[in-house]
Amino acid sequence: LIVLDNIPTNEKGEISGISVSIAQSEELNSKLKPSEKTLLNGTKLNYIPNTIFGSSERISGNNFVITVKAKGKVSETLGTVSETLSFTINPTIRQRYRLTFKSPYDTESILYIYDKAYNNTNLAASAKGIGKYFQLYDIKDGKEASTTVTYTGVTKDLYTANGYNANGFATGTGNNGTITITYTLNGVTNNQISVGYQLTQIYFGIDTSGANVVGNYGIVVQGSAKLNEIGIGSWGAGVTLLDYYGRSRKVSSSYSGYFKSNNFVGETTNVSPAAGATVVINVYGDEDKTNQIGTLRVTRARYYGLNISKNKISGGNTLTFSGGTGASDGWGEVIKAIVSGTTTQTESLVGGLSGFFTYQAEGATVVYDPSRGEYVINTTGSSFVLTISYMGYELGQVSFKKSADGKSWTISKQ
Repeated sequence: LIVLDNIPTNEKGEISGISVSIAQSEELNSKLKPSEKTLLNGTKLNYIPNTIFGSSERISGNNFVITVKAKGKVSETLGTVSETLSFTINPTIRQRYRLTFKSPYDTESILYIYDKAYNNTNLAASAKGIGKYFQLYDIKDGKEASTTVTYTGVTKDLYTANGYNANGFATGTGNNGTITITYTLNGVTNNQISVGYQLTQIYFGIDTSGANVVGNYGIVVQGSAKLNEIGIGSWGAGVTLLDYYGRSRKVSSSYSGYFKSNNFVGETTNVSPAAGATVVINVYGDEDKTNQIGTLRVTRARYYGLNISKNKISGGNTLTFSGGTGASDGWGEVIKAIVSGTTTQTESLVGGLSGFFTYQAEGATVVYDPSRGEYVINTTGSSFVLTISYMGYELGQVSFKKSADGKSWTISKQ
């Protein structure tokens, strides 16, 4: 509009020529390194290294110069008049891509990494190495970019003053050092990012939610007629170890290096507790057993089966655990639990709430009678099956059949 105000038109109101060009300003050039001067390519922007942006995502200021040249023929006598006008504009140049931590590493501002990964291929300049910790984020689209990143270098600075000890584990807070990554993106080779890191043990927690945990007994494994050794595949079947980011690794024989116990059999991770006995296993966050992260209690169930000492009891539609119409007519007094490690030693069931026995019936209902302090069975049918479990493991099933006169029941193992 300024040009049109200053360049006269001919009799037809025409201006014979206008040209507009854009160039980088000196202010912008002062922010770029010599090798990065060609940001502007015609009217488009070349991709530039992320290092130009520093800690910001944008370059603000009077970044470009617009030059407008115009000429107009006034008349045959006066000829052509021309004028050139230049002015700066200040559009913000935004960074398009940023290398960021990928999940779950994005929960922290620095990288927490297992110390043994520090010197091996986990930090190599490759997609499977350092690349597994990072993703290329598209700032414009607000999501992970599809553009390929080629990692070309990884350097590491180690700061021994910030809690790094001889075993390779962090003992304090703050960074152990800085990892600097160089990468190629869109043909530009000198992209670079530096992140702090802290060396850690590999595991920090224990999850036993998948195991058969019973109170202070810890992990209860099933009883048996023989007191066989219990391997890590059994006592560790429902155990997972958690790393710094909460990721779990299921325990198997390959994880034997993280456990230590005075109760291990020889050089193995097998344990062999007596019936109902508990052993303690220490758990460590590293295979060097430097930092203990907790303990596991492993108990062998005291019972593994059932025995019937009397195959007939008195009773009608309600059967009490003890003290029936005869001296020993309670169903809980004629059914016995077989002790692990034996085939003949039996012990009485517990009819109250504190004995770790559970009772379920098909064809009848088992309810706790607080006035008696024990379980009773109610039924209106002529038969039912009682399932008895101990510490989460089924000991067996018992069949009940009512007599013709409805005054007694025949009991047998299923």
